[in-house]
Amino acid sequence: LCKTLAGRRTAVEKRVRELHSYKVPCIVFYSASKAFNKYFEWVEKSVKKVK
Repeated sequence: LCKTLAGRRTAVEKRVRELHSYKVPCIVFYSASKAFNKYFEWVEKSVKKVK
């Protein structure tokens, strides 16, 4: 399970495909339309920017 922001989906998928040993890894994205605000704030602070 990986938690990230919607705008980071492409970068996350790329990195998982680079690191995963499976030819076709299970990469599934779910949108969280509603959640505890403090949780969303934590995710935003915790996600590192891609260089």
